[in-house]
Amino acid sequence: MPENPQSTLRALLLGEPPHERPGAPEPELLAELAPELPAAVLANAINTITGIGFMPEAGRLAALAALLQRAHELGDRASLASELVRFPRVVPHLSSALLEPAFAAVFEADLASVYRGEADRALALGLLAGRLPATPFLRSLTQAALTLAKQPNLDSDRQEALVILLSHLTVPLLSEEPMRCWRQRAR
Repeated sequence: MPENPQSTLRALLLGEPPHERPGAPEPELLAELAPELPAAVLANAINTITGIGFMPEAGRLAALAALLQRAHELGDRASLASELVRFPRVVPHLSSALLEPAFAAVFEADLASVYRGEADRALALGLLAGRLPATPFLRSLTQAALTLAKQPNLDSDRQEALVILLSHLTVPLLSEEPMRCWRQRAR
């Protein structure tokens, strides 16, 4: 019976039978293999790297960033968005060229079936915005912040995501003129 591709990839990276070798495990090899991976194996590679528990976080995130770059090259916006929402800590490891497409993919993704989808989307958008010029993304950040703020029961994770989003809104939320009028009426 043929092996499952994810099991084969995992065995190769970890040096498990029948792929034992000196120097294994080497899960960081996925970062080097990513540019050559075919679309049929990409989802399995992402599941493998995100499921390896003993790997140092920096190596896992670098490999995931390389796999997300490959997802973008293959036109797989759904994988790009869903993995950025699941693992927003990967954002600092993304290439500069991937930031704008990643922002657009996360912003446009349908996360209705994802647990904590809007909160995790907000966190990913906020982290991506921290690496992008603010002006073109201001409307999207504002919309994401409002969507998150309207959700009932803002737990600490959602509050953190909202704070991250709001911290990237570099333009005052209210112009000085309405504030001046309000102050005068309040006297």
